[in-house]
This record gives sequence, C-alpha cells and structure tokens, in this order.
Amino acid sequence: IEDEFEALRFPLLGIPSTTWMVEESENDAAFMEATTACALVDNSIDALILHSDEVWSLMPTLILRQDLYQDPRNPASVEPELREVGEPDENSPLLITCNFALTYYTVEGDSEGVDCYIYPVDTDGTSVTSAVAGDLMTAQKIVDAIEEHDFEEIVSHKTLILPGDAAVLSGQIEVDSGWNVLVGPKDSSGIKDFLDDNWPPKKEK
Repeated sequence: IEDEFEALRFPLLGIPSTTWMVEESENDAAFMEATTACALVDNSIDALILHSDEVWSLMPTLILRQDLYQDPRNPASVEPELREVGEPDENSPLLITCNFALTYYTVEGDSEGVDCYIYPVDTDGTSVTSAVAGDLMTAQKIVDAIEEHDFEEIVSHKTLILPGDAAVLSGQIEVDSGWNVLVGPKDSSGIKDFLDDNWPPKKEK
C-alpha cells in the first residue's frame, strides 16, 4: 500500500459458479459452489459470481461474510421488535428471547411450523445465559416491552414464554406486569414439544 502497488487497486473476482460445469447433479453443484464460495470469502475475495439461487446454498456464504466483516466489538444482533413466525393471531404463543443473532435465528428456525410471535429483548447482542447473569435481560426490560409494543393488543391471553435460562425473572415479571409467565425449555430445539404440552395455557383450555 505504501509503495502504491498497482494490483491492490483492483478487486479480486471469484467464480465458484464454475462448479456447475463439472458436477453431475444440481444439488452437488450447488453444494460445491457454496463450499468454494466460502473458501474464497475466507481468502479475501471481493466479489463472487454465483449460479445457484437456492436459499440453502446462499446462506453459508452470506452468514460467513457477515461474521468476518462485522465489528468484533459489537456482537451480531437483531432489532428488538416483535416478529412473526407463520401466521400468528391473538391466540398464538409469545416467545421471549435475547437479540443475539445466533440465538434469535436458532429460536426462529426451531419455531418453524408453529404460528407464534417472538420478541428478542435488547441484550446488547449477548446470549440469554450471559444476559441474565449480566443484568442485560431483566424483568423490567420485558415489562417495558409489554407496554411499549402493546402486546396486550396483539394477543388476548396475557401469557409470555421465557427461555429456560431466564426462569429467575418469571416471578418479578408476573408481579410487575400482571401477565402470566411460562418457563420454556433451555434449548430451543424443545420449543415444539413444549408448546404441544403447554399451549394453550391450561387455565384457558
């Protein structure tokens, strides 16, 4: 850079789409294209030419890029706003989680097939366990969210589902908000089974 090396002025172009010239099946070609694209991103490629438009093929490259080029001082996070999975209505469950991107998208993915709402509390992009321990996920933040986002106008049951690692907050939330709190599983992979056994809340059955 100091010597004004001319080649550094131009972007590096990667063409993983060439895998489609050698692979026999479309799935194999899309898989190898994604693998090659990720390897190129790891090696400071500036632009890629891709052939596949399959979501499962594009996601690894996009996520890797976000992880490599984000500010390490700011964890990947999502906006703290009420989100919908499927087509929820006033009787659908309302799940609370943190706004750490990896946790949120895992919860969202594990909730597919269930019509529900998810609210990621602003925890500065930290996980549920760390956020509860560090007072970044508090009963007051959740109570404030109930009022700020008008949860009472969105669902009729006045029931929240907390992640298992935030169980310690349940009592204070109930006292301060007047809402019922169910403590869900510690691992989001158990969400569907939990809802099968506990939703709708027993008092509403």
